[in-house]
Amino acid sequence: YSFGLKNVPILDIAILVSGFLLRVLFGSAVTGIEASSWLCLTVTAVSFYMGLGKRRGELRLSQDSARKVLRYYSYEFLTRNMQMCLTLSIVFYSLWSVDRVAGLVWTVPLVICICLRYSMTVEGSSDGDPVEVICQDKVLMLLAAVYAVITLALLYL
Repeated sequence: YSFGLKNVPILDIAILVSGFLLRVLFGSAVTGIEASSWLCLTVTAVSFYMGLGKRRGELRLSQDSARKVLRYYSYEFLTRNMQMCLTLSIVFYSLWSVDRVAGLVWTVPLVICICLRYSMTVEGSSDGDPVEVICQDKVLMLLAAVYAVITLALLYL
């Protein structure tokens, strides 16, 4: 990445995405819990969504950015592909939830609400930084907490 790959469009985001996927696979190996294909696809699609959103925010906020790769991206390209990745994220999550625990499918509407809220925030005045988006949105944090409680209850009770 540091050797110039960060200046290659799409590859810059794919490298970022691979880091998140490697974390899932490493966690799976360390815990001995299998990471299903649906989970890996969900993490990949969500990571692409967030990576594209970060680039979109950088493009929107910068006049003459120090990040060279931004000159290859258009706002419309990033927006359109963010929408595609968000849709895929929800589909992959839905398939993962059906594949896991029968009741987990009932978390899909909540996940859709979380995705809608995140999308609304990213498309507002945000710079697209996922950590900033999540930490500054109390409603999003509340929805995530509700999701965590419901998911843990469905998996362990």
